Amino acid sequence: EVLRNLGSLVAVALLAHATHTFVVYSALYWSFTRKSVRRFYLGLVPAWLTAFATRSSAAALATTTRCCEQMGISHAVTSCAAPHPRPPPASTR
Repeated sequence: EVLRNLGSLVAVALLAHATHTFVVYSALYWSFTRKSVRRFYLGLVPAWLTAFATRSSAAALATTTRCCEQMGISHAVTSCAAPHPRPPPASTR
């Protein structure tokens, strides 16, 4: 019975996490930007894969920054949200 309760707790936690990520964040992103949520998530796949493969958010910072900049997010925003000791692109110096 203890394992069944623990399994239920894990299942509910995973469902809540997935709901928060794919429903709440998606709604917020779309309401503020009016851009495709699908394109946003697909643009972040390399960052997610790097984070999961290395099991380190610090190791994924460079990939996350690159993904965000490829989606059109400015270096000023990405360097604030995902600080990384990478110099700004030559075009902004």
